[in-house]
Amino acid sequence: MAREYRGNVSAPFQYVSPYAGAAAIGVGILVLLGWQLGSPVLKSIVPGLVAMNPATAVGFILSGLSLELLHSGQRSGRSWGIGQACACAVVFLGWLKLVGIIAGWDSGIDRFL
Repeated sequence: MAREYRGNVSAPFQYVSPYAGAAAIGVGILVLLGWQLGSPVLKSIVPGLVAMNPATAVGFILSGLSLELLHSGQRSGRSWGIGQACACAVVFLGWLKLVGIIAGWDSGIDRFL
């Protein structure tokens, strides 16, 4: 018979999200640094795999920042608004890249980064 969980379902994730956010920020920064230095080792998360796109690295950084800022639990204030803005920027960046792939249009964001 299955046990019924009566506690807060999201409680275990409150301990994981700050570490996941820090890891995402770290990976994104290392990949962007790899693109700046021309280092193939830093451009990919796992050596030997395809290099991460600079826009994806920015998405990692923004996602990590959003996790870190929204983790505080405060539903108002400056950090909450910035965290929400980072999350919206990730969605917009993903949408922009998807439209570019489907329409065969180059937004130029990768060259900019």
